[in-house]
Amino acid sequence: MAIELFGNSYVIAGHDKAIRVRPAMYGDGEWHLYDIERDPAESRPLDEEHPRQLEKMVALYEAYAAEKGIVPVADNWSPWHGFLDDAKRK
Repeated sequence: MAIELFGNSYVIAGHDKAIRVRPAMYGDGEWHLYDIERDPAESRPLDEEHPRQLEKMVALYEAYAAEKGIVPVADNWSPWHGFLDDAKRK
């Protein structure tokens, strides 16, 4: 299962969850892998321990995004503040 919300990306397969949260949404814009069965709080990223699994999960998301026509969202866009650069000017 893959999900896109406000430009953030999520994919779940079994007990694995890969997420990418954009900087404007308080993330770092990088993909991270979690075992949501053993770590439901998603407090211990497994990126370095299981890089191939993370690659597979990202590929699943990319296939989903291509199939559904997901349009990338700018890293500096926030649903609450618009483009962060514009918010700084006000």
